[in-house]
Amino acid sequence: MLLCFGAYFGALATGRIERFGMAAFQLALISIIALVVLQIVLHVLAAIGNPREARAPRDERERLFEIRARAIGYYVLVTWMIGIIVAVHFRAVQKLDVVYIAWLGVAVASVTVAAAQIIQFRRGA
Repeated sequence: MLLCFGAYFGALATGRIERFGMAAFQLALISIIALVVLQIVLHVLAAIGNPREARAPRDERERLFEIRARAIGYYVLVTWMIGIIVAVHFRAVQKLDVVYIAWLGVAVASVTVAAAQIIQFRRGA
């Protein structure tokens, strides 16, 4: 997530691509496709690396970690969207900026979910 969308939002933030141009759309599309391909490849590599673990059903602890992580990600996303509601009332925020801000919020929430799962597994909570 950080690799794919970091390149996209980094290019937007540094001004290497125009926010409202076709290059921004193409880079967003490439980022999404790269993320999907990367997820598939990493899941396949993980399954090949440890096939017994890949076939094993998830236990109750793993399901609880996933539920907690998604709940944290939900709150991050809702807070971000409330921030967008506030941001649209400023004249400096253009219509397409709201789309970029929302997309960044989805990326931040996804990274938050992954980080929460990693932290829970590391702590063994």
